Amino acid sequence: MTQPDPQHEWFVAARGGDREALQHLARFWWPRLKRWALLELGDPTLADDACQEALVRLTREIVNLDDSRPLGAWLRTVVRNCCRNVGRSERRHQQGSPRTGKVVDLERELDLRRGANRMLHAFAQLTPRQREALDWVDRQGLTPTEAAARMDSAPGTVRALLHQGRSALRAHLLDDLHDLVRHR
Repeated sequence: MTQPDPQHEWFVAARGGDREALQHLARFWWPRLKRWALLELGDPTLADDACQEALVRLTREIVNLDDSRPLGAWLRTVVRNCCRNVGRSERRHQQGSPRTGKVVDLERELDLRRGANRMLHAFAQLTPRQREALDWVDRQGLTPTEAAARMDSAPGTVRALLHQGRSALRAHLLDDLHDLVRHR
């Protein structure tokens, strides 16, 4: 049995023009939007830009959204599209930068790829259930309750898997960071 979304009332109120409800939704969703954007872009500044663009779209479009559909899924799609736009804009900006900037850009790209490879390696060390929970919640934008329904588990089990998976990722990545610092 799925539990009702506690944010649904705020969503309905914001659709009706309640500015306070819209502000509440923006505050509530911001950390998740930021996490999704960071996963997509890998750069905190660009992620902030994408999140702000997503919230502007939410402000403009909320009156047209169907309140019987999950807001999180819509926001996840909007953030993904905003990340693509911000990424394209950044690439165009970099292509127009002076030659010396290209060396810095290549080093940054190499660092991002190394970081992504470390993250993929750390992700592979998780149990299949931890990976599945993290994928549903952190990448696909579902709530733990929604993920539990898809995983045929209890919401508490999914929360525990998320906690264990995130802790293992942090520990693995911190170990890698310590190794990198020791080798320099």
